[in-house]
Amino acid sequence: MHASGDCTDLVFKHHIRKAAQTHIEAGGVHELAPRALHRFQKAVSGFHERLAPRGRYWGWKYPETNMIAPYVATTFPRAKIIHILRDGRD
Repeated sequence: MHASGDCTDLVFKHHIRKAAQTHIEAGGVHELAPRALHRFQKAVSGFHERLAPRGRYWGWKYPETNMIAPYVATTFPRAKIIHILRDGRD
């Protein structure tokens, strides 16, 4: 794992994809399912424990995250989100 968040934590990536799938199947509504939110928050907590010591900045770079913005915003109300558009030719 790298401190940049470009990690190989397949368990966490699975949770991100599952939350995105659940959100899409619900029609992309802005209301959050309490159980799905709890699962997401538990996965984030475990990911953070494995990734960075207390007090350090951390994050992740999974494209599926843009589909679960309400989960991220609820979990991290003070988060700074960076959205980068890449040139597809590289």
